[in-house]
Amino acid sequence: MLIKFESPACGSFMTTESTAKMLINLIGKSDHLEGIICSRDISNAIRLLKYVIDDKNGKINYEPVNEVAAKARIFPFLQMLIKAEQKDEFVMWKLI
Repeated sequence: MLIKFESPACGSFMTTESTAKMLINLIGKSDHLEGIICSRDISNAIRLLKYVIDDKNGKINYEPVNEVAAKARIFPFLQMLIKAEQKDEFVMWKLI
């Protein structure tokens, strides 16, 4: 199954259910088939993802999924969150 992430702040992207579940779990949410991050919660989600991609030490605090680096899977979601924070918007996802 595919999950589509959307925000009025930028373009959307799609990913597999397993990757979406990983991304959503990393920000402390459990509703991986459909959900929303309100604008007031986005800065915390960004902080959590940046912790996982600990660039200071060059260390990633998460295991790869299907041999693709976690950083590569996190990047589009992190960029969407940053743009949503800049424009005071939300991010939502849904099963397609």
